[in-house]
This record gives sequence, C-alpha cells and structure tokens, in this order.
Amino acid sequence: MAVKKSYVGMAGQLFVMSELAFRGYNVATPAVDEGDDVFITDPNTGQLTRGQVKTSNGTRRGAGNISGYSGQFRVPVTQMNNAAGGVLYYFLVCRCSVGDTRFAVIERAQLRELHETDLIGTPAGDYVQFSLNFRETGEVWTGVNVQAQQVRRTVQMNNCFPVIEAAA
Repeated sequence: MAVKKSYVGMAGQLFVMSELAFRGYNVATPAVDEGDDVFITDPNTGQLTRGQVKTSNGTRRGAGNISGYSGQFRVPVTQMNNAAGGVLYYFLVCRCSVGDTRFAVIERAQLRELHETDLIGTPAGDYVQFSLNFRETGEVWTGVNVQAQQVRRTVQMNNCFPVIEAAA
C-alpha cells in the first residue's frame, strides 16, 4: 500500500525533530506554515535556527561500494531564491528502508549556489528537483548533468549545518 505524500512528509519532519531533540536541542513546529517546518533552539546559547524538511522514499541503486539509495527532493524556487528571508536550512531526508533513514543538511544560500554554479537540480515549474544518492559508505552524492555528460561529485552536506555538527 502506498503512503500518502503528506504522511511521508510528516514522518520526515518528526524524524528530524527527534534527531535534534536527541542531540539536546529544543524543537518546535510553527503554528502557521509559511516555509518553516521546524524551529530549533540551542539551549546553551538561545540561538534560533529555522528548518525546512523535504522527505523522499528512497530507491535502491547500484551494487558493491557504490550501492545505496537515491532520493528526489523538490524545493520551491521562490523559497530557494529568497535571500531576504534570512538563514534557512534544508533537511533532505531519505527513507531508505524500515529502520534506515538518512539525511543531508544544507543552508539555503549553499543550495542555491550549487544549483546556479554547478548546475545541479532540474527546473520543474515552480520547483527545482534535486536528486541525492546516499551511499552505503555514508557519503552523499549528487549527479551533475553537464552538456548531456553525466558527471558525479561528492557533496558533504551534513557538515554545512552548525547545529548538527556541534551537537555531541
């Protein structure tokens, strides 16, 4: 039985909130959704961070040392390009299998830069669709299509989020 998109999205949001709470951060859901899915507060500094969660059901890919799962993530163009909106982190959550959920985290400006300079992501109307590959080795890869030639480069996105990086 296929799970509705709204349930998949909420499951990803709850996963992120649980992971952050486990790491000692206070998390909350805004009463009104205007592009922020989660507010994250560092109890030691009081710093508030905004997060947007995108969740995908992973598809098994590859074999051997390049095996893993791929996930597709749609980001609204207006949200990605809204520099005046302040710092926003995207949590890209891939549900690989039961008990195996992986994620990458990237700040909005960095995602926009990757899209503009490295040509990652495919325009799809009012959205840009990003494809990420979550390797068994723990790496997160993105496919870059340059002049119809497939090029691969590693993107170490989890290191982009200071709240995740600093948490013990």
